[in-house]
Amino acid sequence: MIIILISSQNIRGESAHSYGIEDIFVQTIVWITVLIPMFIAVIKDELKLSDFQLRNSNWAPSFVLGIIIGLLFLIFSGRSSQIFSTAKVTLLFAGLQYLIVAFAEEMLFRGYIQVRFVTRWGFWKGLLLTSSIFCLWHLPTYSIGMKMPLSVASIEVIKIIPLSLLLGYSLEKTGNIITPVLIHLFINWVQI
Repeated sequence: MIIILISSQNIRGESAHSYGIEDIFVQTIVWITVLIPMFIAVIKDELKLSDFQLRNSNWAPSFVLGIIIGLLFLIFSGRSSQIFSTAKVTLLFAGLQYLIVAFAEEMLFRGYIQVRFVTRWGFWKGLLLTSSIFCLWHLPTYSIGMKMPLSVASIEVIKIIPLSLLLGYSLEKTGNIITPVLIHLFINWVQI
């Protein structure tokens, strides 16, 4: 999570450095380490990928919906021209890095945590609790990684709640993790 910030922009919008294969490699290692507890639970509980809502069914509509919502987010952010004017190699590496992040976070928070919380406490309670944990997860990124004062970082984390609810709701409606992964990819792309 914090490693993303090494290759992203700081709060003033100054670029730390351009993206490269080392950013993708480091991010992959970090997320493999972060997801180890989840995979231990998978082995222990004998879960399958379909238990994380990664399914063959409903794949095409889930993919299309994720792209459409993601593009709408990109267009309404007002940053589409800025993003696409970036050097093509940087754009490719940033996209790959954010795809790794989006997939890992969605597998953990929506595919693993939300599915279990919704099963236990119902849709709305499970969705709200998952979104709260997801937002708190990002607090160190803002406060430590971006060196924001805790009060500012807390406000930034609160801003994530509607996006997290959208991600959880999209999983519930499509039944496939690919939709929130793609939406998450576009959100990260625009924000960072």
